Order: sequence, then structure tokens, then C-alpha cells
Amino acid sequence: MASNYPTILAPIQFNDPNSSVALEMARRLALDSKGRVFLLHVTPSKSVIPDLPGYREVYATDEPSVRRELQKLASENLADVASEIIVKVGDPAETINLVAQQIGAQMIVMCTHGRSGLSHFFMGSVAEKVVREAPCMVLTIRPKLLSANGA
Repeated sequence: MASNYPTILAPIQFNDPNSSVALEMARRLALDSKGRVFLLHVTPSKSVIPDLPGYREVYATDEPSVRRELQKLASENLADVASEIIVKVGDPAETINLVAQQIGAQMIVMCTHGRSGLSHFFMGSVAEKVVREAPCMVLTIRPKLLSANGA
């Protein structure tokens, strides 16, 4: 029986290996439901990016290069499903939920960082915020999934 997720939003964070695992899950769901995957990268506005080590590098800021990178990901990972690319600037969690609402997503598939301690306290969790306020179901992929799959 096919799943009923014709519109799937896959937020992508560059330099995060879990993003590729989440993207593969989005692809599988799209294949099963003959759906479309929307790849989204949200560049946080300057007021949102905390000044913590390694955090700024996760977010690309040049829109043309972000589009090229997303297109490369789509070409390499989503060749057998319909896909579209969306690039936005803003608060990541709010923007993910807004885009999900705008495109009528039935599912958001995204990775979590597995942060804890001080970095989690200061930054919170984008995934947690998305789950709390999402207009649709959210499937989160945890960092431990990589080691469980031998990746």
C-alpha cells in the first residue's frame, strides 16, 4: 500500500551527514507515494545566527551557491522523483513551518543535530520547534541512525 505523502519538505543543512540520511528517507516516501520532494535551505538572518564555534559554517549564505548545491543534491539523490528547490532567509524553524504550510506539505523529513548541554541551551533545537508548530507530520532523523546503518 502506497503512503500518502505527495508533498514532502526536506530541509537541508549543509555539512551535516544526517541531512543525506533524511533526504534518502524523503526520496523513499516520495517514490512510494509518487510524490514531490521540496529541498529547502534556510539561511538564518544575522540576528538568528549565534556566535558559537562551527555554527556559522553549517549555513551557506550566498543564494546562487546555495541553489547550485541544492541542485547538485537533487541531481545526485532525487533523480527518480520529482523535486523542487527553495531557498529562504529567516528563522530556520519558523521558515520551515511557513514553507510547509505554503506548499501544502503532508510530511517534513529532517535531521536533528543531537546537540546537548550549552549549545542546545543557547540554540535550542530547530527540529523541536518544527515538531511543536508544524502544519503536518514531521519525521526526524537522529544522529545515531548513521552509526546504526553503518554509514
